[in-house]
Amino acid sequence: MRSFFNILFLLAGLAAALACYSMLAIFDGWPRSLNLPVVLVVLAIFLLAEDRALALALGAGLGFDLASGYPFFAWTAVMLATFLVCFWLSRSFLTNRSLPSLLMLGAAAPIAFVIFEAGLSRALAAVGGTVWFSFAGVSVLSLLVSMALELGLLTVIFIIYLRFRGERSRMLTHL
Repeated sequence: MRSFFNILFLLAGLAAALACYSMLAIFDGWPRSLNLPVVLVVLAIFLLAEDRALALALGAGLGFDLASGYPFFAWTAVMLATFLVCFWLSRSFLTNRSLPSLLMLGAAAPIAFVIFEAGLSRALAAVGGTVWFSFAGVSVLSLLVSMALELGLLTVIFIIYLRFRGERSRMLTHL
């Protein structure tokens, strides 16, 4: 039964990545930089067991790989590296389940994602691949707006989560 739920989380990550690619085709501007699979990975690390969070991250990476024209397993490597960094941060520094901890993890995840994306793009270029990510074409304002929206989304989901658990304010303030 445990494997069944892990497969479901893998498929959820896959669906989130494919939905993110659909948003790229539909929207223009700041919604294009909104990274829903990274938000889901942050929530999974924060709320789920390690194996289920890993399955979701792996599914998101595979979904990105299926939809992109870049070398296969490149996005999977980026998502798994982002997962590992966020998992390490959550276990080393952010030791409880408060809103400030979630927001710090939510701010660190997109930064780690962009760093690994740029690093892997450059590493693949060193072995004959093409560079697909360059900081020259990135709009900093768009990234800040999308990060603010991602943090707002994490806040809303966290408050809904607290309401379902029946807690009111204990998990909102302490680190």
